[in-house]
Amino acid sequence: MSPAPAAFWVDRDYNREHASDGTSRYGAYLRDATFEPWTDNDQAVEWAVFAWQRATSPVMSPGYVRYHPRVLSAHLERSGWDGSLVAGVDLVSPWPDQLTKTLVRAVRLGETDIAARPYLLTTISLQFAVPSGSLPTPPSSRGPITTWLWSGRCSPGSVPPAR
Repeated sequence: MSPAPAAFWVDRDYNREHASDGTSRYGAYLRDATFEPWTDNDQAVEWAVFAWQRATSPVMSPGYVRYHPRVLSAHLERSGWDGSLVAGVDLVSPWPDQLTKTLVRAVRLGETDIAARPYLLTTISLQFAVPSGSLPTPPSSRGPITTWLWSGRCSPGSVPPAR
């Protein structure tokens, strides 16, 4: 777990300690999968979606990318409208004040046990575009490239080393 509260973090320790190949669980998942771009333009967006899907549940459990307990779900996808990278995050949120006052009043009026202990989960859904200009270039082949890409030597906008 990260020392400061964060919505997401990469669990490198668990990834390394539980790796079937002794190096990286996530790297093994990437090596076993085939990246097949849908289009010929902006494959960095498609690579980000591909990599995110493998780094999170249900593909990896527990995920390489971990969530704060208040994050119910998170996903990346390519926008069908303009091809940009779009994120969706669902969060648990406190009850709105108006709802809290209404429920407290219902309890004071002597409602049944169900109303005396209301169960209600309020959520917030966020949908937003993610700038794709700093995404890494997708690999042109499988194998050692995935080890390079997820070892921490990859920086935004960098390209894989020549083979």
